[in-house]
Amino acid sequence: METPMPEVKTTVIPSITLVGSVWLNVTLMRSAYYSDPEVWALAANCDDGEPLAAFSVNLANNPPAPGCVWIKTWSEGEGVAEQLGKLGIIELTGRHATAGYSVAVEARIIGALA
Repeated sequence: METPMPEVKTTVIPSITLVGSVWLNVTLMRSAYYSDPEVWALAANCDDGEPLAAFSVNLANNPPAPGCVWIKTWSEGEGVAEQLGKLGIIELTGRHATAGYSVAVEARIIGALA
């Protein structure tokens, strides 16, 4: 029996700053990873529907707690956790995990995407 994919939820935010650039009318999307449908993913699309950023990372053999995602803190993920927290999208749980040479932080999805 095939595992059903969880529902995709979206919400539009007026703006977010990523790597020093301001993006307007961004659609945030909570979905699941195709490779691991039990694990949620968090991403964003531009106002024209084009992909903007993947905020979460799927860590093999280290799933986040239910209702949570691992948030990237490196490269394009720098400062994202703080911004998503201020927007009422996530709350940090205090857990961290190694992701290659970097560290991901666990965040519970709250608000419109929960």
